[in-house]
Amino acid sequence: MIDVASALEYLHFGYSISIVHCDVKPSNVLLDQDMFGHLSDFGIAKLLGEEESMTQTLATVGNMAPVGLYQYGLSYLTILEENVYDVDNRPILLSGRTEDTLTNTDVDALLVLKTRIAHDPNTLVANNWSTSASVCSWIGVTCGVRHYRVTALNISYLGLTWTIPPQLGNLSFLALLSINNNNFYGSLPYELIRLHRLKYINFNHNQLSGNVPSSIFNISSLQELSLKHNHLSSIVNVSSAGSNLMSLDLSKNVFEEKYHPLYQSASREIPKELGNLVELEILILSNNVLLKGQIPSLLFNISSLSIIELTNNSMTGDLPHNICSHQHPSALKRVLLSENQLTGTIPYNLWRCRELTDISLSYNQFTGRIPRDIGNLTMLKHLAIDGNNLVGEIPYEIDNLPNIEGLGLENNNLVGHIPATIFNISTLKLLTCRDNTLSVSLPSIIGFGVPNVEELNFGNNNLLLFE
Repeated sequence: MIDVASALEYLHFGYSISIVHCDVKPSNVLLDQDMFGHLSDFGIAKLLGEEESMTQTLATVGNMAPVGLYQYGLSYLTILEENVYDVDNRPILLSGRTEDTLTNTDVDALLVLKTRIAHDPNTLVANNWSTSASVCSWIGVTCGVRHYRVTALNISYLGLTWTIPPQLGNLSFLALLSINNNNFYGSLPYELIRLHRLKYINFNHNQLSGNVPSSIFNISSLQELSLKHNHLSSIVNVSSAGSNLMSLDLSKNVFEEKYHPLYQSASREIPKELGNLVELEILILSNNVLLKGQIPSLLFNISSLSIIELTNNSMTGDLPHNICSHQHPSALKRVLLSENQLTGTIPYNLWRCRELTDISLSYNQFTGRIPRDIGNLTMLKHLAIDGNNLVGEIPYEIDNLPNIEGLGLENNNLVGHIPATIFNISTLKLLTCRDNTLSVSLPSIIGFGVPNVEELNFGNNNLLLFE
């Protein structure tokens, strides 16, 4: 729609005479391989002459004498090898704008960004972004090989300081926008929603503030959104979440409660609507210590979800028991939920997530026993359940974990013997069982069955025996 609107604007105001296309409909819009819209079929159109009050309706091109077109200043358009030429053999676009005009739109947007930069320590942008050179040669700018439109803007690690201008929303061919590791501040502009080809946003390590705007989730082409290490305060209104988003990283932000004398404080919780991101593979919301509430169960209905990281927040309640449910096939590989305030028992059906390699539930308030079926997770490399209130014995099934490298069981209320068969796992590097009530009997083969062991910690237990 934006492409067609641009074409109509050019026909009305940018051509030598005003042209009214009287037959705008879906069948008269052509899409090229970049999904750029081109307006076609001017068989029914009106030419508005500057000195004539009358308008003339043209017949279809096939039945119309070309001379009738020339006298009204309209070039005869023909399609040849996916390009469009006028009678002087000059390439033009059916969108109604020349390539130069379209490129100038990109130049203007980037020049606004340039003028907004208050600090450019290496003067790279200040010296390199010059109108005397093609925009496609500017540092951090990549253009398409066919249309010479800006398709990528990567000005990361330049130490730039200022705000993000709304004019970046005019870079209509942009697929990648990366400004990470700078000092940009202020809010994210609403106008980014115009970038309907945008796939990747990386604004990590800046000083951006305010809410994560709902508009950014309405970019249907967006696949990766990374806003790590900023000062963002909350996620709002994601009910129209982009269905193609695959990776979302909002770790190390503030997500603070803001107080107002007329309103109650707003709780910073994970919106359940994130469960609408049906293509999501990676969700990282770690180190937002004021992020509260329960983990939405809808997240675990996303069959493509591979990584969920919520470490070091203030999440409460039970871990949803639909995690690894047989009703929802799971691709989960990493579940990192340590350093929260989660309660209840460790879900018994974790073993259904056969692809799991990392589980970290340490330093929460989990109770109950270690599920025996956890021994079925044959891909598991790291299991950290230390710092909880777990009771009972260490299940012997743990020795069925052939790839386990790290096993953290310390600071619980575990009793009984540490299964000697654990020491037959050749991949084991780390085993910590301190601060329990365990009886430890180390077999004589220790050091031979676990050749890769780096740390064994059994301190502050009931008894330590050597055989």
